[in-house]
Amino acid sequence: KERDERMAGRGRPKIQKAPLPGDVVAFLDRLIERGGTVNTREAYERDLADVCCSFEKHGKDIETATTDDLKAYLAEFASRDNVKRNGLITKTAGRSIARRLTALRRFYGFLVSEGNRSDNPAVTIERPKESRGWVGSF
Repeated sequence: KERDERMAGRGRPKIQKAPLPGDVVAFLDRLIERGGTVNTREAYERDLADVCCSFEKHGKDIETATTDDLKAYLAEFASRDNVKRNGLITKTAGRSIARRLTALRRFYGFLVSEGNRSDNPAVTIERPKESRGWVGSF
């Protein structure tokens, strides 16, 4: 199947069809140049494509986003319903939010290193606390 029609992985959404901004493509290419794996590149591509699509719906773009824009996006992402194969509906996992934040931090770090931006708006955002399940005794 064509790349934009296939599933990105089991249970993952389809890769976005919209073209990504040039800075995002350059960042993804740099990941590979610096020894990143194809799987890492594809995961970051999915993550950043979703951010771009969300920002586009709100009249914003990823290259000029503020910390408040990113916080609003991450809150929206965290509140999404996810339907599991067994039909169970859950909210976005803390690990998924943390990975998305990592992708954003690395992307904006790339923009700063390339001189395309003077700040990294994702660096001050706290990682979500991951639940460790029930801790107790019998």
